[in-house]
Amino acid sequence: LLLLLLLLLLLLLLLLLLLSLLIARCIAMACSIPLGQWLLVTIAFQVILRPCQSAVVVDMLEPEDADAESCLLQKPVQHHALTQADDTGIWAAEFQLASAEQEFERLSRWPDACNDPFAPPGVHDTQKSAYCAIARAKTGNIYSGIINSPSSEKYMGSSDKYRFEHQVAINLIDTTVQVETTKEFARRLYNLLVAWGALNGVAAPEALTNAFGPQCSLHNAGFSNNKSSTITAVLLKNGNIREIWGYVYCLTKNMPALADIFMQANTSFFEGVLGAEAGARAFAVVQERKVEVVTSATMPSNLKYTFGFPDFLWPTKNSWVNFGFDASLPNDVGGGVLWVGARNYTGCTETGLMTDSPEIYPPLSQREIEAQCEGKAPPCKLQWYPGANCYNMVTDSFYAERATRNGYRMVAGPSGTTANVFELALSLGFTNDDLLAFRVVMTAWLVQSNDHSLLETMLAAEAQMPSEYSMQWGRKSCDHDKWPDFQRIWPRGTTLHTSWGPVFKSFHFLP
Repeated sequence: LLLLLLLLLLLLLLLLLLLSLLIARCIAMACSIPLGQWLLVTIAFQVILRPCQSAVVVDMLEPEDADAESCLLQKPVQHHALTQADDTGIWAAEFQLASAEQEFERLSRWPDACNDPFAPPGVHDTQKSAYCAIARAKTGNIYSGIINSPSSEKYMGSSDKYRFEHQVAINLIDTTVQVETTKEFARRLYNLLVAWGALNGVAAPEALTNAFGPQCSLHNAGFSNNKSSTITAVLLKNGNIREIWGYVYCLTKNMPALADIFMQANTSFFEGVLGAEAGARAFAVVQERKVEVVTSATMPSNLKYTFGFPDFLWPTKNSWVNFGFDASLPNDVGGGVLWVGARNYTGCTETGLMTDSPEIYPPLSQREIEAQCEGKAPPCKLQWYPGANCYNMVTDSFYAERATRNGYRMVAGPSGTTANVFELALSLGFTNDDLLAFRVVMTAWLVQSNDHSLLETMLAAEAQMPSEYSMQWGRKSCDHDKWPDFQRIWPRGTTLHTSWGPVFKSFHFLP
């Protein structure tokens, strides 16, 4: 009898699967969705049919030896009791699926500008096809998050999201991963700049000042001055996370200093500065990007940012950062909007924080206090321009629509700084696996400084992140953790053997 019941249950499950396939196929045909996309709709049905998809969880005490793996190679150390269904029940699920279907339909024809007729014919057909192919190549992650999987923070108020994310950032700041990765990056960058200066007859103080000084001011968090002695102390001795990465940010905005090195340095130079293995990796990365930069230099200035690589740190072609700004086809092939940018620059305003504000972590160094107060007795008002005070989010952009549907906090769009630093890290000989540690660093730095949200740093990192460390949009049906999407910042149970020596084991960082 038991065997018969099991057979009946398997038959019922098979019928449900066939029914979902049939319904999904009908929807796909009605919406003219390609085969690969109607399979995604099928997946959506399977997700909705799972009862724990949108469950609210409450912490429970749990044995320390629990190590059952969940669906994304996470090893939960906390069980959670299902207490009640949230407002993503059956009716909400139908609405979510309808929303996803509509977006599948829209994206099956995307970008619209590449489907519109244009004139005159002839050579313009080929040119337009080439531009559209490049545009589509920049959207490798466009389907990520299209199915509504509520984020772990969806039902929190805006102030609670802010406090939660900033606490996560503070916890990450105090990790060995952050400290050691930042230290090694700063050492390599310092050595690269000083060695290049020496090779060209420029003394170390001048080389440092030329690299870090020109593009920054007291409006940049962590920046104190452009004196070489200060730069050296920050990078090699006692700089905090904000000071070190503040100077790095200054350098990323001074591209000629880096381009001079990357355009001319040979493999012997990189290996001499970084060591044989790291130097060889760095040279290979720089040479590959050099070809793209040189090719893009021949493009009109209004095209190179959308269809090329204008500099050595530009985001990779399939990065979400590309959606941060508007993009259109050239007028000579008919024009037309490719996508709407995620943010509009509004002009920056200073933070309202003081030098002794408890919201700032780590507390300001004496260097930072003296620089910000400019001779006045502390505490004084900070002159910083956080990213949150510089942009408005565009509600009908790909990023804002996706983040809103999933319930994520938005600040300034996918982080261009994260993408820049990742490319610079690879150009200094770090590996793609090492980028897991850099994702921790970028999240710690940029979220605590109120420049970006957790989602925005993870999205920016995704294009170059090894698949085993990839991010997760929202809560999945097989999740057991309280914060499964944010746990992916450092996947539970992960041990990272870095390319430069340290071994980073799994650690706790979520509240």
